[in-house]
Amino acid sequence: MRSWINIKDVNRLIHFLIKKRSISNQTLDISGNDVVKNKFLVKKLFKLLNINKVPYFNKKNKKGDPIDQIFNNSILKNLGWKPKINLSNGLKEYVQWYKKNLKKQK
Repeated sequence: MRSWINIKDVNRLIHFLIKKRSISNQTLDISGNDVVKNKFLVKKLFKLLNINKVPYFNKKNKKGDPIDQIFNNSILKNLGWKPKINLSNGLKEYVQWYKKNLKKQK
């Protein structure tokens, strides 16, 4: 399982923290509200990209890779920040951008 966050939300968070100036020398976990398996994410991307194949996963974890990466946003929530872009909308936006820019390269 992984928690995902859109880059626009990361940028919003950086600006938010600069304005707040209430956190100094502190490590923060940041993530979106969507927690999904990588397999789900890839299947969703395949669907959005109209790829009619089934992604293959060997179900092996690399040594040192965490099984789950789910972060605790409680500090940020207490400061009044939360992500705005959910995973589905972020992926749709990314795929639209990708298709538009792929055409420019051809």
